[in-house]
Order: sequence, then C-alpha cells, then structure tokens
Amino acid sequence: MDTLNLLIFRLNFNCDWHKKRCCITIMTEDRHFEILPPALPKAENAASPPLTAEESVIIEQLEKLARAMDSAVNIPGLNFRVGADGVLGLLMPVVGDVIAAAASGYIVIQAHKLGLPPVKLAQMAANILIDTGVGAIPFAGDLLDIAIKANLKNVDMIREHFLLPPMSRTWEKAGI
Repeated sequence: MDTLNLLIFRLNFNCDWHKKRCCITIMTEDRHFEILPPALPKAENAASPPLTAEESVIIEQLEKLARAMDSAVNIPGLNFRVGADGVLGLLMPVVGDVIAAAASGYIVIQAHKLGLPPVKLAQMAANILIDTGVGAIPFAGDLLDIAIKANLKNVDMIREHFLLPPMSRTWEKAGI
C-alpha cells in the first residue's frame, strides 16, 4: 500500500525595522526557504538634486515668510516663539486666520512651481487647513494655532524634497 506523505510547513513573516527589511520564511522538515522583496534604493545614498540659483532664492524667501508667520518673536521667560499667524488669529478672529491662510497658501503655490509631487502638496494643504480650522476657534484655537506652526512644517517638506536639512527656527541661527 502506498503511503501518503503530507507536506507540513511553517510560514513566518519577519521584519527587521533597523535594517528596514522584511522577509517571508517557509520551513519544512528538511528545507528552509527565504523570500526577500527587491531592494529599494536608499535615500541616504541619493545625490541631492542640484538647485538652480532661482530655486535657492525662492526657498530662502519661503523660509523668511515661514519664520515671520510662525516664529518671529520669542516670548520672554517661556522660551517659546510666536509669529504673525497666531497674533493675527488672536487679534482678528476668523478674518486674521483667513489672512494667515492666504500667506500660507503662497508657500504651497511656490512648492508647486518648485516641482514638488502632488502628494506632498496635498500634505502641505492639509497642514494649512488644520492650522486655519483650529485657529478659527476663538482663544483656545488661537493658542493651539500658535503651537501647530504649519508654515515651518511646509517649508521643511520643501527642503526635504531637495534633500536639504531642516530650516533654522530662529532669525539668529539663520544669519539674518
């Protein structure tokens, strides 16, 4: 009588987050198979796309606008910076937030001109919508609006796209 051999196997899914690698391991009684995904290009090794002089000037202008909107002045004793975005929303509820959103929108328009992908532009627009929506709530929203700092985040997204380090949050460190 013929015997029926059953294939018994164990399937494991392993992820090594430090190496940013996952694999599937199939083990039987006498064999061991490992299935690896194709290697992804590493961003650390990628060369920074060269910036033209015009792009450098645009990024520098956007940094100045973001600092003015989100971290223009240090509050003594608290070591916390506020900008025109929070002050406008506090002094002129809703209207100030709309004015600040228009200035923030300029950063997104320039990011589009610099060639950022639509996904990043959508994230930048979402940052502005959250900043404006929260800031429209009288007083409590203005306090949160001061903490969100959407413009600084958006300029950092532009710098990240060009593989540049995050921008300086203060005027002194920026050399201005």
